[in-house]
Amino acid sequence: MTYPFGKDLTYNFYAISDNNDYESLPDSPESIYIYKTGYKPSRAQALAGTDNGGLLETIASWSDTSDSNGKTFTIAALDDPDVSSEVRRFTYYVALNFKLSAGEQTQTVIRALPMERVLGHHKAVSTAAADLEAIYTDIDSLRSEAQQATSITLATNMMKDDLTASGFEWVELWRPDELNQAIAYRALADIMLGLITSDSDEWHIRYLEYKETWKGLYSMLKLEYDSTKDGEPDIKEAPQSFRRITV
Repeated sequence: MTYPFGKDLTYNFYAISDNNDYESLPDSPESIYIYKTGYKPSRAQALAGTDNGGLLETIASWSDTSDSNGKTFTIAALDDPDVSSEVRRFTYYVALNFKLSAGEQTQTVIRALPMERVLGHHKAVSTAAADLEAIYTDIDSLRSEAQQATSITLATNMMKDDLTASGFEWVELWRPDELNQAIAYRALADIMLGLITSDSDEWHIRYLEYKETWKGLYSMLKLEYDSTKDGEPDIKEAPQSFRRITV
């Protein structure tokens, strides 16, 4: 995950021990420091907040995350360090100092903070309830428009996960709207799945039909893709036959 320049950032932190348990964190950190790109602090610098030429911000408070397993805090908007450079991604650093128990030694964690210039789409996924109704005219009698919208959102997110698993980045798709029809059928499959009472009922049959259709549509797509993030598509690939290796 990267963060955009020019916008206050919400940063979540979870302290994890070797047994994979989340550690309980105190109400306040000892200190949090933000260092700019090219100035990764040593552990001594991160603990002391030493300005090695790159210290940008000091943060003194945090609050509980929504799941109560970690802490969250705000980092003031960071500026692009070289707006004329062709490099669009830079690595900043977060140094966190805290105690797991009062009176014990300070723990120090240094984490990369990847910052990236904003990209854009000129088309977006626009699948709506009307698209589901065009495929199955009685859908409104089964699910409300709000429920259909929820299924569309779920189908869209699952499509994003599938693309990510194949090495695609959503932001680099040139035309996300090319997925509209596949998303509509996937949303319908999700709705039908929730109605099934037996392997032979109408909903199970429709579920299998819509599932097969969305997978077929998805496999036939040739997605334009801006793999170099230079603002124009440079490859066109089928998402299920292409696995992009990222480093």
